[in-house]
Amino acid sequence: MGPVNVDQSFFREIDRAHRGIVAEYEYEADDLFTDFPTFFQLLWDPLSLLLKQYLSSFNGITVRLRMETELEEIRTLEKKIRYMGTNNITLTHENFIDRVLHFGLNFVLAQLELYNANGSGHTVTQIFNVIVTIGEYRPIAARGYIPIPSCLARRKGLLNIKGSDTLCFKYCIAANFFHEEVREYKKRLRTLWKQTTSGSDFNKAAKRAVECGKNYELFFEKFDWDGLEFPVSLEAIETFERSNNISVNCFGNVGKDIIPLRLTTLDAERQVNLLRLEYEDNAHYVLIRDLEAFLGQDGKCKHYYCRFCLKNFAGKNVLLKHKKQCPNIEFNIMEFPKEKYYVFKNFEMTIPFPYCLYYDFECFNKALDVDQSVNTRKTSILEPSGYSLVLVGPDNYLHVDEYHGPDVVNHFLRNALGLADLVLRLIKENQRPMHPTNEELLQHEQAQVCYVCHKPFTAKNYKVLHHNHMTGQVVGKYSKCKYTNTI
Repeated sequence: MGPVNVDQSFFREIDRAHRGIVAEYEYEADDLFTDFPTFFQLLWDPLSLLLKQYLSSFNGITVRLRMETELEEIRTLEKKIRYMGTNNITLTHENFIDRVLHFGLNFVLAQLELYNANGSGHTVTQIFNVIVTIGEYRPIAARGYIPIPSCLARRKGLLNIKGSDTLCFKYCIAANFFHEEVREYKKRLRTLWKQTTSGSDFNKAAKRAVECGKNYELFFEKFDWDGLEFPVSLEAIETFERSNNISVNCFGNVGKDIIPLRLTTLDAERQVNLLRLEYEDNAHYVLIRDLEAFLGQDGKCKHYYCRFCLKNFAGKNVLLKHKKQCPNIEFNIMEFPKEKYYVFKNFEMTIPFPYCLYYDFECFNKALDVDQSVNTRKTSILEPSGYSLVLVGPDNYLHVDEYHGPDVVNHFLRNALGLADLVLRLIKENQRPMHPTNEELLQHEQAQVCYVCHKPFTAKNYKVLHHNHMTGQVVGKYSKCKYTNTI
């Protein structure tokens, strides 16, 4: 059974099936929505809450979104109803809810783009509702060999081992730690192979030896398999982790996209990454020998991945700093400040400025000519189309301006420099001498600490009377010290 106390203030339950394991929820749009990003923005928080409530009851769920949409053909103005949505998406941890929702939005937008690919052109005139289907994710226990699918053929760092149908998990664990020992065994046989086979035949034989499960069976005794039933399910991996102090991550795929099926919370020195392939009623574990090579397929620059949350970083040092704060690790490392005390030093931020310039640029994405032979390429740049600005003075707005046209940046710089000259001229023309009242002079005489830095006055750091040069009025309840007076 699914969660009983599901918040239905936003989504309304409309159906349940399979003894309550699968449920459907609906939200009927109250307002007129004509674009999917705005509609998803409305759904984001309540849908995230709904998925979190289900994840609290199940180890994993499947999510499917369907939206009843009215489309209008641009040429004929003919309107038709279409259901736009996603296939079943697997979700195993609440940290990946945002990723699933982003995937759903992009999937729907790709559907609309594909629908318009024939050139007829359709626009969304109204989105009526969304139906969310949620079910328990029950993975098939891995028990048979499955070849790596063609959509993942270009990904590197994989080792697909053939052997007994139910022992693929054992093969992957042993190969992760004893792959080099098997390679050394191959090298000892290399001389005999070369005497009887050609170079190409030898390479094929070497590859078969690496992928042969029997070569790893002698290393099974190095691990504790108590409490496991073969084939091994995702839920049973935690038992292996605790018995051997080895952290295990497991990934799946939806086409060429990689999704996490199980992320470890055990921060162990030894770690294993697996890819779980599913075909019909069969499942199979593949060893990921190099996680960075496997996940980093979008460019030549190598990235380092956190195995607890899958965020990528450009360097190992940045990854080590992140590891101390990663929310998915059971025991985070507490890091204390290097200095014994931290004190506020930016006193200039506490003094109001008499003049302030606010500005905002409007930009659009400008497409670039792309060299398709380069893996990492820039496809567009942000081109400024205009800007607006306002100069605020002590009393009111001094200048408001906007511009749309060519050469936006240079136009803005000329405008800003002209306003800077205006401000300097106003400051020079409106300088007024200080005329403190008797009460202010008395407060200045009695002041013992600086009102800005709150430190006591000394013979070296003596007190001074501070005033606004534009109005002549004394600033601050008490006096400033010599050092903060330069602010």
